[in-house]
Amino acid sequence: MLIYGREILAQRIKAVLADRDVEVISPSPEDLAELRKGNYDIVMVDALIPQVEEICEMLKDISNASVLVMVNRKQADWNRLLKLETTGYIEDTIGKTELIARLEAVERRYQSFKGGRNVGA
Repeated sequence: MLIYGREILAQRIKAVLADRDVEVISPSPEDLAELRKGNYDIVMVDALIPQVEEICEMLKDISNASVLVMVNRKQADWNRLLKLETTGYIEDTIGKTELIARLEAVERRYQSFKGGRNVGA
């Protein structure tokens, strides 16, 4: 799993998911190259980074990863975000129990899709 976004948010989410293999990449040109090379099952993208649209489009083009956008409900431009056609959205203030449950659901769908069964269809 990869978290791509503001350091403070990414580190908070990583701490919640301490028992999982989580990589954090900051939104910088150098780290963008690293993102292109990665093979991730889930990528969590911070909605408040300036290039969120480009990152989500790139991920759709180069990866089968499930993309979750981390949003701040008060600051979210839902019109813009819904056009990204990502796997889903999670609030950046999400609690540990709900975050883990949502990630497990996404992982189940990802594994089913990889295995040839599209359970969402």
